[in-house]
Amino acid sequence: MKGEFYAFYMWCWLGVFVLIFFTFLVQVYFSYSKVNEILECLGQSNSVLGRQFLLGDGIFSRSFFVLSIAGMLVFPETHIKDGGFTREEFEGVPYRLRFQLKALVYILFVLVGVCIALLCLGGYMGWLNEHS
Repeated sequence: MKGEFYAFYMWCWLGVFVLIFFTFLVQVYFSYSKVNEILECLGQSNSVLGRQFLLGDGIFSRSFFVLSIAGMLVFPETHIKDGGFTREEFEGVPYRLRFQLKALVYILFVLVGVCIALLCLGGYMGWLNEHS
């Protein structure tokens, strides 16, 4: 018998999967509504020009493009130092767009952390064993 804590554990996994699904929907929304805004702000930067070939009509290519640009906005100092874009280009991105893309990346970081924690907890408690 696995107990009540196992039921709570499974509800946590269900919650994580629901949040991942909603995050994917937000990501698809950003992929179709924010790409033009990103290209207006950062279209001449080296990092965007290098990733622009990824930009197709499909959901996954557009999502990958948006996530790669969002990752650069989360850690701007690294990309400014490497010459991916200049400080002026970074500051030229509207605050709202920067906030939305950073929030998307941070939410994904948190969801990955929660998944790792749940996997570790399930392994420690023996709930992930095949024979339990």
